[in-house]
Amino acid sequence: MTLAPQYRFQTLRSADDEAAFFAQMGPFFASRNVRRECGGYALNDGPCYRWLVVQRVDSHRVLGFISVEQRDGLLRIREGYLRPEARGRGLFRALRDRVLAQADSEALDCVACVPRASAALLAPHGFVQRACRGAWTTLERKAHAADHRPGEPGRSPVQGA
Repeated sequence: MTLAPQYRFQTLRSADDEAAFFAQMGPFFASRNVRRECGGYALNDGPCYRWLVVQRVDSHRVLGFISVEQRDGLLRIREGYLRPEARGRGLFRALRDRVLAQADSEALDCVACVPRASAALLAPHGFVQRACRGAWTTLERKAHAADHRPGEPGRSPVQGA
């Protein structure tokens, strides 16, 4: 799916420019809807955190994000959110694909703790279930999952392609 040119994707870190980061993301994080859907305050910052965001080009309005934390060869997918009016356009899929491409390019293992209903959406991308607790599932994806061989964990080959 090709996304329309009215969307811009970028990576932000508060450690790079704190004032610019909060100018763009602060109003977004102040949203009750974002806090409710993310299970609390969605902001983690510091040098290990990155925010992959999608914005409208014309208004610079942040439509969604996936936050990640990178430490010791591990990329932890923290939170993700897409505004209701931006859903159904492939934007979250594009954010997810950028996160996984980053992990692959840096040969990083990935971990994500997601609602059980979301676990099936990550399985085709090499994530396997490691634990369940309540409504949450912990998933893991080994480095280079895109380059797996049959019988190994990783991205499944595309059928019928």
